[in-house]
Amino acid sequence: MVENNKWSFFTILLVIFLSLSVFLLTFCKGTNSDPTVVYTVYLDGKAIGTIASEDSFNEFVNTKEDELKKKYNVDTVYTPRGVEIKKNLTYNNFINSDEQVYNKIISSKNFTVRGYQIMIVNPDDENDSEIIYVLSKDIFDKAVENTIKAFVDKDQYDKFVSGTQEEVKDSGSMIENIDFQETVTYKETLISTDEKIFTDVDELSKYLLYGTLDKQETYIVKDDDTIESIANSHKLNVQEFLIANPEFTSENNLLYESQEVVVGLINPIISVVVEKHSVEEEVKKYATEIKYDDELIIGYSYTEREGEDGVDKVTRKYQYINGQLADVALVGSVEVK
Repeated sequence: MVENNKWSFFTILLVIFLSLSVFLLTFCKGTNSDPTVVYTVYLDGKAIGTIASEDSFNEFVNTKEDELKKKYNVDTVYTPRGVEIKKNLTYNNFINSDEQVYNKIISSKNFTVRGYQIMIVNPDDENDSEIIYVLSKDIFDKAVENTIKAFVDKDQYDKFVSGTQEEVKDSGSMIENIDFQETVTYKETLISTDEKIFTDVDELSKYLLYGTLDKQETYIVKDDDTIESIANSHKLNVQEFLIANPEFTSENNLLYESQEVVVGLINPIISVVVEKHSVEEEVKKYATEIKYDDELIIGYSYTEREGEDGVDKVTRKYQYINGQLADVALVGSVEVK
């Protein structure tokens, strides 16, 4: 009985020794005597894997995301917001493959490209705002210029920008300022590719003017139609029709039967404010003064002196918002005649 217990005790010791040996061999196989530099990848603060090289991982990402690079015509694609890669020292040799970590990221979030976030805020209501994403600031600037030209004569605008407007002396008008009602701010940032990112000037110009990317309603011109009649029948004023159809310069332009015109309602994302300085000579009608003379025969009258219209030189400030007159201020008036 004692001998059996002895053998049982030795058997237990042997099992423990063998188990400990296997553990130590496994542990030693997975560790180094010297610490190794690794990179832990976090997604929204949670560790999702360990990689050997941050540069190698970024190269892998850019290889996998070739389709995105072609779509946005960029050289580099970046990890999503919320992804952090931190350098660590470890004795553990276990490393995730770049593909394993990449797959964990794309299962949760889209990758990003570098571009600009444009914030357009209504000054009267900060909750009324619009965010636009573009690959380059130049795309937005050109689209804004196209929007301004929808409401401002192209030649006048070009002279205003170049500073070649003629100073108003006797009569005429000139643009003093062009601005927006809204506050517009730019910020360079990484943009998630699940956002709408504008890469085309014409597409963004259309969006800024109509407030949508939907196809605009069109109308086929019939015999006897005029620009004014088409505009009125589609709840547009003539100016809005001309803005929607820039190939026309005046409501007096002729239309031809079966011609297609745009009759969509414009709903600009930004409000273009144009301030003009104007000097005009205005006719001042003469006043008629009637005198009664008891010595004259009743019913008889004569003109003692012919009246003559006067002329005043009037200076005014005009403010237009999206092509519509919003305010007029009288600056001064000088009698010329």
